[in-house]
Amino acid sequence: LMTILKGCPGLTGLVLDECRKIGDKGFFEIAKHLPRLTYLSLVHCSISESALLEIASRCRALSLLNVSRCDQVTENGLKGISRHAFVLKEL
Repeated sequence: LMTILKGCPGLTGLVLDECRKIGDKGFFEIAKHLPRLTYLSLVHCSISESALLEIASRCRALSLLNVSRCDQVTENGLKGISRHAFVLKEL
């Protein structure tokens, strides 16, 4: 993951569906290294709400975020995302 993040700093779309071995550290690195993300799909990933909020607050161009079947994400977490991701069109 770090190879991709460091090698593709201009990446705008990323699909990590079913990548259950990526933990919060990896998701925090995504937020840190890919601020231009507009599309992020994390279907059935083990992402915490704090990591998700970090992505939403750092990736200011995020317009589509898919967190379907992410067991750790609650309704309150989704509300928190909406307060940070100002251009989010689809969740």
